[in-house]
Amino acid sequence: EMLVSSSARNPGNPAIEHQGVSLTYAQFHAAVDAFSAHLSALGLGKGDPIIILLPNGAEIVIAVFAAARIGSIAVPVNLAFQMKEMQYYHENSQAKAIVTSESLAEKHGSFIKGVIPDCNIITDVLDIKAEQQETIVPRTPVDDAVLYQYSSGTTGTPKRVVRTQACLVQEANQYANTLNLSADDKILAVVPIAHSYGFGNCLLVSIQAGATLHALDSFNRRHVVDALVDKGITVFPGVPFMFGILADSPSIKATHFPALRLAYTAGGPLAKSTFDGCLEKFGIPVRQHYGSTETGPIAINLGSVDGDLWASVGQPVQQVEFKVINDKGEPAEVDQIGDIVIHSESAVTAYADSPEEAQRAFSGGYFWSGDLGKIDSHGNLFITGRKTLFINVGGHKVDPAEIEAVINGHPKVSETVV
Repeated sequence: EMLVSSSARNPGNPAIEHQGVSLTYAQFHAAVDAFSAHLSALGLGKGDPIIILLPNGAEIVIAVFAAARIGSIAVPVNLAFQMKEMQYYHENSQAKAIVTSESLAEKHGSFIKGVIPDCNIITDVLDIKAEQQETIVPRTPVDDAVLYQYSSGTTGTPKRVVRTQACLVQEANQYANTLNLSADDKILAVVPIAHSYGFGNCLLVSIQAGATLHALDSFNRRHVVDALVDKGITVFPGVPFMFGILADSPSIKATHFPALRLAYTAGGPLAKSTFDGCLEKFGIPVRQHYGSTETGPIAINLGSVDGDLWASVGQPVQQVEFKVINDKGEPAEVDQIGDIVIHSESAVTAYADSPEEAQRAFSGGYFWSGDLGKIDSHGNLFITGRKTLFINVGGHKVDPAEIEAVINGHPKVSETVV
């Protein structure tokens, strides 16, 4: 219904741009209806998990919405997965089909033929004709599962997170309303849509806002800069690695991005040198965002980046609350480090297949993230480390980030991972 609404409001607005091809919302909507009818004709329907093994582009977005249209469950997976990882995701999700491309089906042929010989292999997302729409089934209830995502955390095998349609629409609203997105925006999708960050910050928000999703298959510094300059990109969600490459690469000269109004990063801490480099080279402050697979968006810094605020992930997005809890189980004082806990309307409340992990992570209506942080006097959140990564050195708890900071202080060290 989110897609239907955006298509009705802006049928002629470009929905997806990829490799020189543009689909309007009307065309995208028709492609989703046609492909969902095709999936129904193959016997797929309510509650059937479907692995989606596709790069960024129109195909993955169509496949996700088509699965939702018939009540199936999309299971996007990383293109870099090897045999053992692919096997785990298939067995855990009990997928009934794989939607992929011919080239990827050939690359993973040994896995597909050897492990899931009876699974439907579908490689023709864009070739399905709209005449098949009459076989489509009614839309699924909003509280039914529509997406499996996996949260690896820091220990054990990936844990399955079950997302409902209502949950995803709520997440899309949180992002789009907080970022003030509209049909005039063009969002650059270079982070993988198969990952929860790209799924929420690119796919979901663009369709909710009726904006344009400009998709790149992978990160290439020149292609990213060209898109930012020539394609009218207004919002650029990235990760620290990407912004670090853009800031440090001698082949990328100081450039003005005429339409860009927001660049932000997630997935790890942003180095001060990267923030300064992008500000000096491109005139843009790269803002920090905080989220998780379990909760969706949590916070983003849309305010000041003066002083130490460049390192803050800012304040909560709409309909999200976070707290920092001290060792006594009480709300921490201002600037006191403690456990970050989150309450969100779009959050899940358990892991599907890890009850012991769920008991530790979900308590009292809050998700205990395992992250450590502090909140300043203005309500800005700073991530300071991760509780499970602390090193016990002679009884002293040492954060790897502290060691990294010391080593990075050496003038001949450019990057450190501890």
